[in-house]
Amino acid sequence: MVLSERGWNASERKRRFEEDLMFVSDESTKNETPERQLFNPDRPPRLLPRKRRQTLVSVPSTSSTPTRSFASPSFASPSFASPSFASPSFGSPRRKVAPKVKTEEEVTAHACLQERPMAERVKIYVGPKNRVFTVGLQDLDKSTVLKSLMNQDTTEGAYIMHPELTKINADHFQSVFQYLLMDEYVPAITSNPDGPDRLPKQLDGLTTAEDYQTEALRAGRVYVIAKGLGMASLQDLILRKITEAQYQPYGIKCHLDLAMVVFSRPEKSELLKGKINMSPGEDALEDWLVESLKDRLQAMLIHHARLFFQVANHGACAKRGFGTRIFRRKVEDWEELGGEVVAIEDDE
Repeated sequence: MVLSERGWNASERKRRFEEDLMFVSDESTKNETPERQLFNPDRPPRLLPRKRRQTLVSVPSTSSTPTRSFASPSFASPSFASPSFASPSFGSPRRKVAPKVKTEEEVTAHACLQERPMAERVKIYVGPKNRVFTVGLQDLDKSTVLKSLMNQDTTEGAYIMHPELTKINADHFQSVFQYLLMDEYVPAITSNPDGPDRLPKQLDGLTTAEDYQTEALRAGRVYVIAKGLGMASLQDLILRKITEAQYQPYGIKCHLDLAMVVFSRPEKSELLKGKINMSPGEDALEDWLVESLKDRLQAMLIHHARLFFQVANHGACAKRGFGTRIFRRKVEDWEELGGEVVAIEDDE
């Protein structure tokens, strides 16, 4: 039996009113807001067409100030730019860090180092953040400079710490560290595919011309560090890798960039003062760069003149006679040909 509205008691009217609160009329979609009805037990509520209210999920705000809500928020809205709700996928992409893979020789060298007593281990602090490199006491025979800087501590053992070492890039010193442990640094030289006695040789793991150019510049920086530490044997190894293992040609620009690294090094390393006497201008890598650029002088002046004069006019490079030595060597080549010979060069 269905009761009429007049037959409703107070509890029935309250129940039906609360049920009506779950629905809204079509008028709510208009700009005009309908009048809110007040509950009165003696007067039945005005019945409206029922429509299910759409439920929107709102993100709670951590801010104390009230924020304005929108029915259709845009991704450009300031509320989505809040750092509190930033998703990692919307942030800047993370740089991929190349994994550092140790060779079998390096793993073996580290294992042998761990077997040595603490009295035969030396910690070297390098770079602005004082990265620690631990080597054996006998490994320091390859660098008289590092060995002369060694200090002894009763609790921590032997260590090497110097203000000049904090100026060295620790990533570049990694190659020096590898050489101290195993007389080699990566990448190692591998044979030419046409035979072990064929030049140019390859570097392990490098394939493209860009790989070889990047490694040449990095090797140049390691060469400068080795020269500052008085490690002539490491310098010879680096020179051999740069000159013999250019399976992909470097190009003139790479030669000029490498010349800037080598010729612009400090005039006299603070670490070498009073330890090694070396005559000025005595550097094999400098001589190789001069010869290489001398042979391609015309193409260099046509296509890379600005970079050439930028290197030649650099203070330290000019003091070491970078540009002058190249032109002088070119004149010497012409004089050897004699006055009756006309030299014709390919401008590439």
